[in-house]
Amino acid sequence: MTKFTTDQKLSAVMAYREGKDSMNDIDYYNTRRIKAKLKLSPVQYRTQFVHVA
Repeated sequence: MTKFTTDQKLSAVMAYREGKDSMNDIDYYNTRRIKAKLKLSPVQYRTQFVHVA
């Protein structure tokens, strides 16, 4: 289960009230990219995109 900070909860509630999706594609991509960067060494992080492409 994902733990959210208070700011994330608040932004999700505000987005829901506006009828928008709380997590858009850009946020999803950036979150995945940052998590990958934290887990991998710099060389692995750089080369993973070459392998995917």
